[in-house]
Amino acid sequence: MSLTLEDWTSSAGASARTLARLFKQQLNMGFAVWRQRVRFHNAVEALAAGQPIARVARDNGYRSASAFSAAFRKAMGVSPSAIGTVERDVSAA
Repeated sequence: MSLTLEDWTSSAGASARTLARLFKQQLNMGFAVWRQRVRFHNAVEALAAGQPIARVARDNGYRSASAFSAAFRKAMGVSPSAIGTVERDVSAA
């Protein structure tokens, strides 16, 4: 999901400015924050399924696994590698 707000304008039938305003009004967050949350939600699912971090990073719009890992850790409070470990620990219990 590497679409920009401008990429969504034609699908939504609204200007970028209108979409930005609606994101703030309806979701209480900007488009970039929403997009990052969606990416990380998708990433958690993929990591829990055992996909490699490099693939998850690429599939979610990051150019490198290290950039993805740093952003993921900052937003989620844990490293991406911890997600697979937690999932395996829960499954073993």
